[in-house]
Amino acid sequence: MRITMKSDSVVYDLRKTFQENLLEGPFFTGAIPGRIIPPRNEWKMLFDYAVMTPLGVPACPFVVNSRGVQLASDLGFDVITWKTIRSTATQARPFPQVSFLEYAPILSFDQKMITTRRLSKSFADFAYTVSIGNASHELDIVLKDMRMGVQLIKPGQILITSIYGVGDTRQELIDDFVYLAVRVKEVGVHVIEANLSCPNVDGLLYKDPELVFALCSAIVKAIGTTPLTIKLGIFDSRQQMETILAAAARAGVRGITGINAIGMDIVTQQGEPFFPGRTHAGVCGAPIRPFALQFIRDARALSDAHGYAFTILGCGGITLPEHIDLFFDAGADAALSGAAALYNPYLMNEYAYMHFSQQSFQEIQV
Repeated sequence: MRITMKSDSVVYDLRKTFQENLLEGPFFTGAIPGRIIPPRNEWKMLFDYAVMTPLGVPACPFVVNSRGVQLASDLGFDVITWKTIRSTATQARPFPQVSFLEYAPILSFDQKMITTRRLSKSFADFAYTVSIGNASHELDIVLKDMRMGVQLIKPGQILITSIYGVGDTRQELIDDFVYLAVRVKEVGVHVIEANLSCPNVDGLLYKDPELVFALCSAIVKAIGTTPLTIKLGIFDSRQQMETILAAAARAGVRGITGINAIGMDIVTQQGEPFFPGRTHAGVCGAPIRPFALQFIRDARALSDAHGYAFTILGCGGITLPEHIDLFFDAGADAALSGAAALYNPYLMNEYAYMHFSQQSFQEIQV
């Protein structure tokens, strides 16, 4: 089943600020189609949970409130990630904060990516840029809404929450992450994700093995049996990746989520910086898919070789249902689509109808 995208299926309105999307969105008003549900004995295990399908959404503007959770749940995203939150209210970067990009393969990380006002004619070439930063509402308000989100998801779905800590010293940074993790655990989310790789904040955290070990060890100790996954970006070398994954495994991390958006120069058609006050921002969609697939292959190989048994949540460049099997073939345990799902939220539903046996599944109306 292929559903044509219409204006009423758009989840995130790029003409509005992130704050407006947070308070008013999602803006989807389309039909909720029936979906197919596998028998319980065919559900997949992720971490400690049986999920209907290993299909979902990563931390992104799709899920910034409980309404986003409800929408994702209804549309067949069974692994749902709440966009990264902080312990204190933090404003997003200046508007505009997102844009479509002209599709171009990434041949060098020094090249410039060009913005466009138009959605690509084919989702095969869907490219997107984000300069929101880890913006966040007041924590108590967020957690109250998140508790509602936990209650809204269906049996066979899980809610992950992405967190980001800050501090003037390494210990303050660790303490802030731990504080957030504990507060989120109290809400009842199934998995906690430490975002160590956002390209839109100052400083990437995931390439420092000593910090990764210290930070993750502290979080794991604080949250007990609640699984911890870490959101990573691309590495400078396979050896660097091996060092970081070893540190994460020693710390008790149970999942790897990757990849995050790739930071690159974003310019207008005239070659000027597109985002106010900055040249760099995260690139999502089709241009980063080759890097995401290689990341997953390497992560799976290292995890298997060393017996880490990481659960790998693959994301970065899934813009069509046909791409999902590429991520499973590369070694991902779950496939997550973010940027493209904002404009085709039927993506996972389409995949289910294209790939799952109609004989072994029950079609239901949600």
